Amino acid sequence: MMKTPKRASRRSMYASGFGSLASAVCLSAAPFDQAEAQTLPDTASPTTSASTDTAAADGAPPRAAATARALPPAQHKGGRAGGFQNIRSNDSFPRPAAADAPWQERAKHVALTGDGRIWVTFSGEERMLMQAFDRPSIGVAPTNSVLSYQFRHQYGADLHLGENLRVFGQIVSGQVTGDNYKSPIFGRQQNAAELGQAFVEYSHAVEGGRAGVIVGRQQTHLGSGPLVSAQAIHNIQRNFDGVRAYYAAKTFRFDAFAYRPLIHERGAFDDTTDDTTAIWGAYAAFALPRTTDTALNFDAYYVGYRDEESPLLRTTSIADSNFFGVRLHGQAYGAQIDTNWILQTGDVGPREIEAWSMISSLRYVVPDAPRNLTLSLVSDVASGGSREGDVIRTFDPLYGVQRHANFANSLGFTNFVDVGGGFSFDLTEKLEIGASLRAFWRYSIEDGYALGYSTAVNNRKTDARFIGVMPGLNARYALDKHVSLQGSISPLLTSDGYKAVGQDDMQSYQMELLYIW
Repeated sequence: MMKTPKRASRRSMYASGFGSLASAVCLSAAPFDQAEAQTLPDTASPTTSASTDTAAADGAPPRAAATARALPPAQHKGGRAGGFQNIRSNDSFPRPAAADAPWQERAKHVALTGDGRIWVTFSGEERMLMQAFDRPSIGVAPTNSVLSYQFRHQYGADLHLGENLRVFGQIVSGQVTGDNYKSPIFGRQQNAAELGQAFVEYSHAVEGGRAGVIVGRQQTHLGSGPLVSAQAIHNIQRNFDGVRAYYAAKTFRFDAFAYRPLIHERGAFDDTTDDTTAIWGAYAAFALPRTTDTALNFDAYYVGYRDEESPLLRTTSIADSNFFGVRLHGQAYGAQIDTNWILQTGDVGPREIEAWSMISSLRYVVPDAPRNLTLSLVSDVASGGSREGDVIRTFDPLYGVQRHANFANSLGFTNFVDVGGGFSFDLTEKLEIGASLRAFWRYSIEDGYALGYSTAVNNRKTDARFIGVMPGLNARYALDKHVSLQGSISPLLTSDGYKAVGQDDMQSYQMELLYIW
């Protein structure tokens, strides 16, 4: 008899309503929004960085001939929300604003001593996310249309005690309501109030760079986020208890970490460390030699993962996974590229794991084109396989960023192949419009492990490999760096093979209203 786990499994969290939608609500025109721009050097710690972008003002990538050999300042910082980082501890404001600046600017650097060596930054966020899905069937059973309103309230303080020591704390609360929202609602969507982050960081200048250690509850985004990210679509962003050490120089960076995820309850300040699950690893990043046409960076990383209560084999088993990845990213001949290759090995109970994935994107700002016209391409592969035999070939994305919109997880980042493209442009100074088209196939038509439940990628009612195409339209209006409104429409037009087993076309609508400071 299967043991009842004492915490909601990570896979069931993916299945809870809209858990693994793209980490940014702007869905389709920029489907790989986590790509990092190659801009100016930055040797700061992962929690200390410039607060404003240093890319060219018109949005075009900097010319390779003028780019110094240096890692991008966006390394390990994740996506942005308005004019700030999604992971608020990655913002930094080392200088005070002018005395007559708006209060939001003055709150970013409040001196607590006369010499200015001790100071504090305050931050806040109010977010409303509306999601509507019309999902008649996923080939398993009819389902109702779903409408949800999700609310995030997040406030933090960043205390700097001189140049080397800082203490960061953040409180977050989330609520969700609507029609036919999937129940029970898990703790990363509905949570009275919790410590989102609470850590101490000590850093010091060492050998032309900076070395440091971060201890406590923290959010992490490694590289472009294929395995570890904050998953910002949730009301309560992904966080961990543990330690992270780093050394950051101009052309090289090394990070090592050991974490345990949290068990998210719905009451106030009752989240606890999950002592049955652990994740650890190391990540090295190098700025490659520059040429007149290229400014590329190479990363190599390892992530280990252990789950002592894995439900993957339909009984409680111990799962051990090892992920070996490399990443090539930066500027090449005017385009911004970002590609990850990941090999997964290990075992779940008596079965071995042999799985892999490839995640790639390309972004190109058309020179001299009006309205900052930008073209994008994306292609992803995540392996899958049958339950027959002794080898598991279904890739596990761990805590990674989802690279595409989905419909209550009828698509997930495993056992699939996709390819697509899109464009975006500035209709006005404050309004950006985009469109895209993506196509999805199953990697294996016999997959039995994908996300642990019946989805479009492991549906046993059809032998069709082609799932369908997803056109998308999105718009984002930014009043300023604090207030923005964005929305998207992303239908999934299912293939004839899936229609034959009852999966009709699906509709998805999203809108986000954000106030952040």
